[in-house]
Amino acid sequence: MNTNHVIKRVMLRTVPLIMLCGALLATGYLMSSHHEPTSHVIQADYPQYATLSESVQAADVIIVGTVLESREELSYPHIDTTNGDAATNPQYGLVRQAINKGALAVPVTVTDVRVLEVLKGAVTPNEVIAITQVGGHIDGQEVREEHTVLLNETDHNEFLLLLHTYNDESYDAINPQDGVLAVDDHGTVSRLSSVPIQGASIGLTLDDYRKEVQKAAS
Repeated sequence: MNTNHVIKRVMLRTVPLIMLCGALLATGYLMSSHHEPTSHVIQADYPQYATLSESVQAADVIIVGTVLESREELSYPHIDTTNGDAATNPQYGLVRQAINKGALAVPVTVTDVRVLEVLKGAVTPNEVIAITQVGGHIDGQEVREEHTVLLNETDHNEFLLLLHTYNDESYDAINPQDGVLAVDDHGTVSRLSSVPIQGASIGLTLDDYRKEVQKAAS
């Protein structure tokens, strides 16, 4: 699966300065981590949506689904050494063979989700789609994104997912807190993460999202 879009969207701020700074600047994102021996927490600059309407409009696909299984993968950036110039593209003029692409890898978790209900987008009920989230293991260390709760580590049975879709038929959330939500038996919607995002807003119930999708389509 091509997960380059995860890297393109997530702009990571870094603290491991000397080894990572040059490479990460060349790919357009910076990573920051808290210094722990086997775990790193990174912050990602995701798009933010001030209203329910904005988040619904931003999503290509909105579904209710249930988790099947997950796997970890490494996501690698697209490296373009020919486009633009040195002022606009830090990768310009680099010798491709000299680039250690493995050093730029970002661990992601890919979760298969069965679609139970489609609110928006070109998917169908009972279809299984793969959703990518930042977080996983690399070189024996766990990497976590501050606002991301992985779908495979919660006790919830159903999720409301607001997703971006790509030509390779992969998906990721519009952001971790507005795009990955738990749905209880009464249709009440809640965030998985308790870490606040300034200005973020979600609906209270699944019906709020159904109505907003219908409103946007009318």
